[in-house]
Amino acid sequence: MSSNSINPRNWGLLLTALDDGRVVPIIGDALIQVKDRDGALHSIDSFLLKRLQERFNADPEQCPDLSHVEDLIESYNARQRNAGDSTDIYYEIYDCLRDVEVSVPSFLQDLFKECTFPLILTTSYAKDIERCLGIAKERTGVYNKSANSDIDPKSLSPLHPFLYYLFGRTSIAKRSFMVTEDDLLDYLHCWHDSDTRPEKISSFLSDKFILILGCP
Repeated sequence: MSSNSINPRNWGLLLTALDDGRVVPIIGDALIQVKDRDGALHSIDSFLLKRLQERFNADPEQCPDLSHVEDLIESYNARQRNAGDSTDIYYEIYDCLRDVEVSVPSFLQDLFKECTFPLILTTSYAKDIERCLGIAKERTGVYNKSANSDIDPKSLSPLHPFLYYLFGRTSIAKRSFMVTEDDLLDYLHCWHDSDTRPEKISSFLSDKFILILGCP
C-alpha cells in the first residue's frame, strides 16, 4: 500500500506510532529466501517442495505443492513399515533446512535499519532469521504453546530489537512448529486460551499497530 492510498490523518498516526515505538512488524514466509546448492535464491516453499520431491522421487504432478507432501510420507512409511524405517513431515522439513542459509530481501534489511522496532514477530519457522536482521541470538523467543514462553516488555528496547517466532521454529520434534492446517488451528487455539497464552506479550501487543510483511 502506498502513502497515497492512506488519508493524511491515518498516515500521520502511523508515522507518530513509528516514532513512539508502537508499530510491531510481522514477517511471513513470502519474504524468507533460501539459497540452493547452485547458489540461486528461492522462496522457502518452492525450495522445500523441490527438495522433498527429490527425496521421495515424486514428480510435480504427483506432488504439486507442500500440502501433498504428507501423502508422500504416508506412502513411504507404509512401504518401509517392515524395515522399521519411518519419518514425518516435521523431521523432513527440519532436515532440509538445517544446513542451508536463509536470507531476506535487502529492502527489509533497509527498513529495519531506518526504523526502530523493539519487537519483531514472524510466522515463519525458518531458523536464523535473526541473523538476517542483525538481531542477537539471545534476543529471540519461540512460542511453544505454553504460557511460560513469554517475554518481559520491560526488556524490549529499540536499540536491541527482539525477534519472536509466533508459531514455533524448526526442530526435530513433531508438532513443534506450524506446518499443516491442523497445526495452525492448534496454535491459534493455544494463543486464545488463557492457560497457554503468554500474557505479557499479549498485553504488550494489545495497543500496537501491526505491520504485516510477506504474509499472504
